[in-house]
Amino acid sequence: VLATRESHEVVAAVPRYHLPLAVYLKALSPQLPVWLPSTAPSFNAGVLVLNLEAWEEGNFTGKVDWWARKNSNRTLWRHGSQPPLLLLLYDKVKWLDETWNVDGLGHYKNHSPGALENAKILHWTGPLKPWVPNGLHQERWELFAVHCWKGAGNGLPT
Repeated sequence: VLATRESHEVVAAVPRYHLPLAVYLKALSPQLPVWLPSTAPSFNAGVLVLNLEAWEEGNFTGKVDWWARKNSNRTLWRHGSQPPLLLLLYDKVKWLDETWNVDGLGHYKNHSPGALENAKILHWTGPLKPWVPNGLHQERWELFAVHCWKGAGNGLPT
């Protein structure tokens, strides 16, 4: 998916055009870096591919740590570990087809049938996980649920 040393791409991920970078930082904060293209798409750090050679060569572990410490008082962002990855990698991404991460399944009911049918990865981001009562898309989860989930007081049919 990712090229070797010649490539500037460190990560491959599905773009989230509906959630630009600025969403993950406090809205138009005066501390928003001027170099950051706030309207650029974000990506979900829960499903991505890393070029480990480029990651290590670029010392991205140290850089993520630096940004996380800089935000220890939560003045830059409130979304956990996602923003430092976006700050560092927004311009080092190879964009993948949306079928590689159909996310938001714990937020939205209105995914197109085609998106769900063609998905390579179904990703239940959001609070309405399929294993909780009133979770979304339980019928899709049931197809893949391990038998021990069934009947464990989780609201799924036994």
